[in-house]
Amino acid sequence: MIIQANSKFVNSIRKSQQLDDPHAIYVENKESSHLLIMFGYRYGKFTSPRTADNLKVNALYFRCNYGTYYLEPYAHGATPKEVAENINKFVEERPHIKTITVTGSSAGGFAALLYSPWLKYDKIVAYVPQTIFPHFSGRPVITPMHDNVMCSDEFLEYVDIVEVWKKYGMPKNKIILRAPARYIESEYHRDLEEAQRLTFCPAVELIVHDAEGHKGLDPILNDSIHEYEQSLLV
Repeated sequence: MIIQANSKFVNSIRKSQQLDDPHAIYVENKESSHLLIMFGYRYGKFTSPRTADNLKVNALYFRCNYGTYYLEPYAHGATPKEVAENINKFVEERPHIKTITVTGSSAGGFAALLYSPWLKYDKIVAYVPQTIFPHFSGRPVITPMHDNVMCSDEFLEYVDIVEVWKKYGMPKNKIILRAPARYIESEYHRDLEEAQRLTFCPAVELIVHDAEGHKGLDPILNDSIHEYEQSLLV
């Protein structure tokens, strides 16, 4: 189920962080023909509505439960394929939307890439995305949610984006991956290595930033609406 609300409600949900919070919220702006689909991080929170507000576009926000990386059933779809198809149907029912950008960071980037074989979009921009779950090149991360996913046969086929693309079809529209040039030794993230796994796909463009660590792109993303305008608007 995708509920319609406003940005203030999205922000309040981000702060309350309850298990029974909705997983999908739509904020409409009929003066815009663009839709920004935003997938939140692994911590179970929605992405801040500030970006969509500043860009003055329609926004569709998604979140996962903590640590599941969107590999779980939802009211808006029991499998990744169903989620994507239901998003397509939702958008088709809103004819004022003409162009779509899908984005997310970290686990949100994983989700943007996960749904890409079935999702109708013009461009995907994934920041420091994981491309395989729950493996991390630096060290393993184990939570109860990770264990639940790995014990679920119906989601095992979706844990590796490379294998998802090979099985269900290569994305044809543009995908931009953004990663820092260097990692921090104490972190488990190896963002550049993760992104490089997908460069075999002709649709993928990898942009490497002169930055360090999993949060190395945060200063760019937090401070520059121009960055979002150039990256996210089609």
